[in-house]
Order: sequence, then C-alpha cells, then structure tokens
Amino acid sequence: MLQIESINQIQDRLAVHPMYAKLTNVKNLRIFMKYHAFAVWDFMSLLKALQRDVTGITVPWQEAGVDPKLTRLINEIVLGEESDLDHLGRPCSHYSLYLQAMQEVGADTAPVRQFVEGRDFSSIPKELGDIVDYHLDLALRGKIHEVAASFFYGRERIIPRMFSS
Repeated sequence: MLQIESINQIQDRLAVHPMYAKLTNVKNLRIFMKYHAFAVWDFMSLLKALQRDVTGITVPWQEAGVDPKLTRLINEIVLGEESDLDHLGRPCSHYSLYLQAMQEVGADTAPVRQFVEGRDFSSIPKELGDIVDYHLDLALRGKIHEVAASFFYGRERIIPRMFSS
C-alpha cells in the first residue's frame, strides 16, 4: 500500500513533468488535447461512481447513510462538472467545454467522440485504452475508497498543479 509520502512524491514529479514544457505551440497542444480529452471524459465516470455511492440517487429516494458533508461535496463537484457556466453564462459540462476548446484550437475531437459513442477500445492506442479501461472498471466495480482515492489523489489534487506548471 502506498503511503501518503509516496503519493506526494509521485504527484510532485507529475506536477513538473517535461511534457508540460512542450505545450508551447498549437501543434503540440492539439496532440495533447486529442488524448487528454479521454481523461476529461473518464473523470466523469469516477465522479458518477462516487455520486452513486455517497448520495441519495435511488428511487424511491433514501438517504445515502454517509456524512451529509460528503454528500454535499460530491454533489457540488457534480454540479460544476455537469453544468458549469460557459463564457456566455449558459450551463455546459466541462467535457463539452473541453471539446469546444479543442475545436477552437483545431484539435481532433473525432477519436474521443467516437469512443464515447461506441466504447471501441480497438480504435484508440493501447496505452490510452488501458488507462481508460482501468478507470471505467474502477468506476463500475471498485470499492468506494478505491474510487475516492483515484478521484481525489489521481485527479482533483493533481489538476490544479498541472495548470500552474
């Protein structure tokens, strides 16, 4: 089991990954976004798994039986991710905003759009398919603490540092 110090060290290395220094021109940005879009999409699967497990989404409704602060936190994240406001004040998911940004810079959105529609793993590079498959399997079958760890330590804690590099 990884200790928090090990996780912090890995996150520190990731925050200064040499790839970020290569995002200095539109061509490289397009390539990055073409593949990063899959992370934006599978992030939502992890989030929806957390929402399923810590909020009351059953019909008929029942309380989730967890600390209401946790329920509120997850619902607030879902609210922002699924219906944040775009530059015109219209509700829009972060995934849709990302696809719009990709179109603005001329990045190819076809691979992620086609994958999301049909989930054909043979249509994407194996390494990308492996990580997407891992996250989807975790979202569908993982224990709540595994999903939460992947979401918070693998995404929510890293993403702000990524964009400040």
